[in-house]
Amino acid sequence: MVYPENYGTLVGYDHYPLTSPWSPPDIAVTSVTPSKRVVGQGYTIVINTTLQNNGNKVEQFNVSVYANTSVICTFQNVIFLVGTGSGVYSWDTTGVAEGNYSIWSIATTLEGEVNTANNNCTDGTITVTIPGDINCDFKVDMKDIAIIATAFGSRPGISNWNPNADINNDLKIDMKDIAIAAAHFGQHYP
Repeated sequence: MVYPENYGTLVGYDHYPLTSPWSPPDIAVTSVTPSKRVVGQGYTIVINTTLQNNGNKVEQFNVSVYANTSVICTFQNVIFLVGTGSGVYSWDTTGVAEGNYSIWSIATTLEGEVNTANNNCTDGTITVTIPGDINCDFKVDMKDIAIIATAFGSRPGISNWNPNADINNDLKIDMKDIAIAAAHFGQHYP
C-alpha cells in the first residue's frame, strides 16, 4: 500500500526522515465509552474506543478492550492516519459472571514512541446483572419495571431515553424490554 509522502509509512520502515518537522510516534486512547452502564447477563453492550494519532505519519498497531483483567476484544493491525478515529465492539455477556467490570482499552506501544502514558484509558464500571435489573441492585422488582415504564416508547435522542432500560439493545424501549424484565421478575443475585 502506498501513502502520500506527507503521511509517512508503516511502523517498521525507515519513516523518520520522511516527515518534516519530525515528531515521535504517539498513539493515544482518548476514551472508552459503553452504550450503557447496565447489561443483563446474556445480552450485548456496545463499547466505543476513540483513538488519536498525535504523530505526523500513518501508524500500525493493535488495540485491546478489557473488562477487568480479561481481554474482550482486540483490533489487530489497525492502520491509522493522523487525527482521530474509533473502533466499535459489541460485547456479548453470555457466560460472563454477574458483577461490576472496569472497562478499559490499551494500544500497543509504537516503535520510537516516547509518550506511552496516553496509550490506555479507563472508562468506569459496567454492571452485568440479571436481565431486567435496571437499577443495579441485583434483583428484578417493581423499581426496575417503573424505570422501564418511565422510558417506555423512547429511542436515542428522545428526552426520556434511558439506555439501561433498553435490555435487548435494539435502540427502543418497548414491550420486549418489559417482557424480559417480567420473565426475570423476583430473581435476585446471589
